[in-house]
Formats: sequence, structure tokens, C-alpha cells
Amino acid sequence: MDTAVAAVYIARLLHTDLIFKKDHKYHFKDSVFRCWILYTFEGIVLDNYPNHTIIEELVGEYREKFESAAVESGPGFEARVRELLRLFDGQEVVISNAAIELPSVVSVEPWIFGETEVDVFARGSSNWLVECKYRRRQATVKDLQKLLEKKKTVEKKEGIKIDNLWTIRQVVR
Repeated sequence: MDTAVAAVYIARLLHTDLIFKKDHKYHFKDSVFRCWILYTFEGIVLDNYPNHTIIEELVGEYREKFESAAVESGPGFEARVRELLRLFDGQEVVISNAAIELPSVVSVEPWIFGETEVDVFARGSSNWLVECKYRRRQATVKDLQKLLEKKKTVEKKEGIKIDNLWTIRQVVR
């Protein structure tokens, strides 16, 4: 393999945290990935690998990663936003020299009717709709247009006025 090509692959592996460099040597962070590389490219099969201790460590490590991902992504992210809105009690918040009056919230729930789903519907002194997204990109005009359509649907079905629309993004890289 050409050294320039190998350097690109190594840079990508370093960037994705699959390997790390220490004392001018590259090391695998993930022992399962290491075994796969050894077997796939070298045909090496490690006897008695992984042993019981390593399996327990891997299960613990991946359980922790899974639990963290479950909290941070999709439904977990939406639940955290709903919990935050439940704390609203008419406070005033200043962001970039603009004062925002938070509603006194009576209820905060997801809202679903047919094909229309809103992540957060907060009822109270003012009614808010909030869309929560955990994605690799910022909100687009199309995303905002969809939120406006959802607002119309909620207002029609609930018979109330929606006072504020929010989109909250956790942009993952």
C-alpha cells in the first residue's frame, strides 16, 4: 500500500477515535476492532480471545455507551427538553439583549394526531410548540415550514392559539 494512502486511512482512524498514537506507535482503542483487523487482513485468530474478563469489560463499556446514547439522542433529548419546560414559571430570560418571558406551564407533553407529531406541546399562560432534533445539521427552511404546518394542525384540533414556536437542535459532529 502506498504510504500516502495509508496516511489518509490512519488519519481517518485517529479522527474517529478507533486508534490513538502514543510514543510514535499506533494502538487500537477497541479490542474487538483489533481482533477483526488481525483476522481480516492477517488471518490471525487469537485463541481464547476474548477471555471472560475482557468480555465483561466490553459489555460494561458498551452498556455505558448505549445508555449515554439513549439519553442524548432522539427520545432522550426530547424528554430532557420537556423536563426543562416543566420548570418554566413565568420567569424572564435575557438572551443577546432580548428579553423572553417564559410561560407558566400547566402541562408539557408530546402531541400526536394522525401523521402529525410534535415533540413538545407546552400549555400554560402561553402555548408553545417545540421541535427537538439531534442531527448532524442545522435547521433548514423546510424544517421551519413543517413546524408552521404542525402549528396550524394543533391550533385547529385543540381550538387554541399557539403563541410561540421553537426548534431546539443538538448538532452532533
